[in-house]
Amino acid sequence: MSDWSHRVLLVEDEGQIGLALREDVASLKFERVGPFQSLSDGLEAIGLEAFDLALVDINLKGKMAYPIIDALLAANIPAALMTATRTSLFQTSIPDCHASKNLFPLHPA
Repeated sequence: MSDWSHRVLLVEDEGQIGLALREDVASLKFERVGPFQSLSDGLEAIGLEAFDLALVDINLKGKMAYPIIDALLAANIPAALMTATRTSLFQTSIPDCHASKNLFPLHPA
């Protein structure tokens, strides 16, 4: 057995989607951090938790997750951004950002 595991930060404001993400991440044998449901909780987690990558909903209860994305970029942590609405919500200033709606499932059904 390996001495390491990948830790994945989850930031998602919809409860059912957050739970589905937790299950999908666990099925990939990654350790879950979260889900955090607000912009402030997501930002706080970045300062308190160690993780290898992040899955972030771009729209958190009407607040855009750009401060979380900025913090992840500053820490050189890769992230996948998600939205159930419009991919136009992604800032064009985010380097190497490829927009995708509804990042489900993480593995084949």
